[in-house]
Amino acid sequence: MAVPTPFVPEDWLFLKLSVANYDYGLYYYFYQDGTFEHHKVKVTGELNTHVLAEDEGTNGMGTIVAPQINAQYHQHFFTMRIDPMTDDQQNSVQQINTYSLPYPTGHPENPFDGNSSDYLNPCKKHT
Repeated sequence: MAVPTPFVPEDWLFLKLSVANYDYGLYYYFYQDGTFEHHKVKVTGELNTHVLAEDEGTNGMGTIVAPQINAQYHQHFFTMRIDPMTDDQQNSVQQINTYSLPYPTGHPENPFDGNSSDYLNPCKKHT
């Protein structure tokens, strides 16, 4: 006769970080088998804006959110240290880098009115 294993619900951790005009929510789940999952990151806060001169444009570095008010494009980086040797030596780590497109909003090569894209950069060694 099998002995029932008691069910223990997963444990979770929520971290709220307030930095300047942003609140960041980091969600982690920890399981009974020793695994964990970095489930999601939520960002909320106020736009980082500045006033433009009457004849000044964004130069592709932001978006107009009100007359003469530019909300700058910028990035948020979330990192955590991991051990890539888990299970075997065939694992790898990749960094996703973003870059600005060389075309302004509305250009045929920038059809979605975004001003950035990304590419994968494999990490070859510890830095």
